[in-house]
Amino acid sequence: MNQLERYYKIVQLLSSQRAVPIRRMMEELEVSRPTIARDIRDLRDRFRAPIVWNADLGGYQFEPTPDGERFRDSVPGLWLAPDEVYALLTLINIVSSFDPGALENYLWPLKATLKNLLVKRRFTLKGLDKKFQVELPAPFGVWKILRTISAALVEEQEVAVRFSKSSPDRDGRYRLEKLVLTSNGWVLEARRTESADVVRFPVADIVNVIPRVPPQQEEDLLDLAAPMNEA
Repeated sequence: MNQLERYYKIVQLLSSQRAVPIRRMMEELEVSRPTIARDIRDLRDRFRAPIVWNADLGGYQFEPTPDGERFRDSVPGLWLAPDEVYALLTLINIVSSFDPGALENYLWPLKATLKNLLVKRRFTLKGLDKKFQVELPAPFGVWKILRTISAALVEEQEVAVRFSKSSPDRDGRYRLEKLVLTSNGWVLEARRTESADVVRFPVADIVNVIPRVPPQQEEDLLDLAAPMNEA
C-alpha cells in the first residue's frame, strides 16, 4: 500500500467511525505507529484535514463542526506539481482582472491557499501576478450595477431592473441567467418573471437594479433610487 492509498484509507476510516484507535489504523494499513503519525501529520498540514485526537474515546477523529455534526470529507486531496500551481495562479489573476465582484470571495481564499502551499514547500512564487495581466477597458458608469447583478446572479435572486429612457418597455422583474463579457462590453441574459423566454441586453442600457423587491414596492424604489450609472 503506497502513501496515497494510506491517506485515502485513513480518511475512509475516520469518515465511517466516531473515533479510530491507532492500533486499528496500524492493523488496517499494515504499517508502524510512526508511519501512522507521519500520515496524519501530512493530512493535517498538506490537506488541512481537521483530524484531532480524542482522549475520551481513545482515538483519532474528524473535529466536529460548529453545529455538532461530524466532518465528512467531500473532496479528495488534490495533488499538484509546482508548474500546475503556477498555472492555476495565473488563471486566477486573469479572472480577477475582469471579475465584477461576484467571484472575489471564492478566488482570494484559493489564491491564498495555493501561495501558502508553494511557500511551505519552498517553491519560488515567481511574481505571476506581475508577469501575467489582462487589461480591459474600464466598465465606465456600470461598475456598481455589475457588482449588484453579479451578487444577485450568484445568490439566484430575482431583481427589479430599470432601463434607460430609450427602452422603458423592458423595465420589470427578471430572473438572471448569465453575465457575459463580450468584445462590446458586458451583456446580461435574463428571463422576465412572467415569461420563459431568455432576453439579452447590454448592461450599459441598465440604469438601476434592485434585488428581491416585492412587486408593490418595485416602482417606488426604482423611482426613488439614484441611477447607478451616474455614480
